[in-house]
Amino acid sequence: MLNRALFKAELVKNGYTFKSMANEIGISERTFSTRVKTGDFGSSEIDIMVDRLHIKDPRPVFFAQLVT
Repeated sequence: MLNRALFKAELVKNGYTFKSMANEIGISERTFSTRVKTGDFGSSEIDIMVDRLHIKDPRPVFFAQLVT
């Protein structure tokens, strides 16, 4: 499950918008927005985002546990 707040913070910290990151991974902004909402990114897309956002440990961002 994607930690949306942490992911969005990483985007802003690294100067990316939804549109610019969507371009980086080769999808439309609309598709990117949907995938942020659902957390449904492919492994190659995650690899690109981890690299572009300089994320050392992707687990808290891309593989967050749902806590209830």
